[in-house]
Amino acid sequence: WLRLPDGAGEEEVFARAAERGVVVSPGRVYVPPGVATRHLRLSFSTATPAEADRGLQRLALALRDLTDGGRRRRSFEDDDAFAV
Repeated sequence: WLRLPDGAGEEEVFARAAERGVVVSPGRVYVPPGVATRHLRLSFSTATPAEADRGLQRLALALRDLTDGGRRRRSFEDDDAFAV
């Protein structure tokens, strides 16, 4: 489970992660209707360590897109800090 930072809603992160090729599950899927959550469920059961690393790097960029004050969106390949 990943607790989301302020400014990052489950649905927004879910959509941004999907744009980057990462599938996550919004926490709301796993709680009773009407219960608010600020979490994502991350599953690594079929991912290799390298795939998990790449997915987490892409998820980090999706989160940064939503929490960096609306600055330009970066692509995964544009960010040398996350190059693999």
